[in-house]
Amino acid sequence: MLKVIIVDDEQFIAQGLQALIDWNAAGYEVAAVLSDGQEALEYIKKLPVDLVITDVMMPKMTGLELLETVRRENLSNAG
Repeated sequence: MLKVIIVDDEQFIAQGLQALIDWNAAGYEVAAVLSDGQEALEYIKKLPVDLVITDVMMPKMTGLELLETVRRENLSNAG
């Protein structure tokens, strides 16, 4: 199974995304639901994931800043 994390500061949205999609049928396991980009970055540094579903506007670190940091620090499994 490929591992996915969902990152959104609005808990209702994050839980909705988790419930809306049949992740197992798609070959994914939701490894974590996180509330901001900084929390997600710390998670990814410890436990690499295959897919990040992220909100763009969040406190502490936006989704775009998260993805830029993942790419810059070569934390991606892609390639």
